[in-house]
Amino acid sequence: MNGTTSTTMFQLVYNTLKDLEDEVFRQFGPNTDAVIKKEMEKLSAHYRKLDDPTATPINYAPAATRFAYVYSYVAAHADYVRQVLEIADDHVDSVLINQPHPVVSCIGGGPGSEMLGTLQYVLNHPLRQTQSQMYYLCDKERAWADAWSEIGRHLGGLINVSSTVQQIDVLATDTYRDQRRFLKADLFVSSYFFSEVARFGAESNAFWDDVGQNAKAGAKFVVADNDAPVFVDFIRSTMQRAGFKKLDEKGVSMYPRSSEQMSALKEYLDRFGRSPRLKAKLWYGVFEKE
Repeated sequence: MNGTTSTTMFQLVYNTLKDLEDEVFRQFGPNTDAVIKKEMEKLSAHYRKLDDPTATPINYAPAATRFAYVYSYVAAHADYVRQVLEIADDHVDSVLINQPHPVVSCIGGGPGSEMLGTLQYVLNHPLRQTQSQMYYLCDKERAWADAWSEIGRHLGGLINVSSTVQQIDVLATDTYRDQRRFLKADLFVSSYFFSEVARFGAESNAFWDDVGQNAKAGAKFVVADNDAPVFVDFIRSTMQRAGFKKLDEKGVSMYPRSSEQMSALKEYLDRFGRSPRLKAKLWYGVFEKE
């Protein structure tokens, strides 16, 4: 079974933005654009201080904050995930393309980048045997569930997609102690999440230990993140701690493919005068549970 979707990442993001905008407008009416612009500025300032342990964590519960994040980052990050999967095809196809019903757990995946990127990779693969996919979006913020719960209806029936948000805080054992199904994934994917928690150091060890102890042998873990040495070292040591052997890693520069046209977001480009993130210098790693 195979097929190709002409729906781009930016088009999928646009559909979600329209729903989020409705939520923001219900709260702020004519002040909607001003509120969203402020949230965009706050996010930019936050991501410049990822290595600062005293920085206040972002609260993604407000619809305006989620809109700002989806608009600014999700499409590009999703395409980076897809490109990394293409680079790592020799390692990931056995658990993703060659199985009829693979399970994917997205760590820190509430915003949707990991799910969108993996979906695009699968849907555009000429040899896919995949008939359905189950996504566990593991994230501290439960409100992300609204953003991607109906993504399947935008995919033209090419594949059956199910997704659920697992409300998990990697710093709080009680949030994941009784949620276990995400641990049995065929593929774990994480996009720009390790750099969010690196500043907490050993506070997240219990979570990674849990993943390492319960992930099935042969499961793959794909990471795309900032290429700063402090974050890369944290990812390497965390994966080693969890019992995942390294299959591949590299620092690369990436830009969303030409088919990912921002014209789908022209309405918002005109309103906010600010483009979504595009080019990035990132590091990727591919790991396997021993």
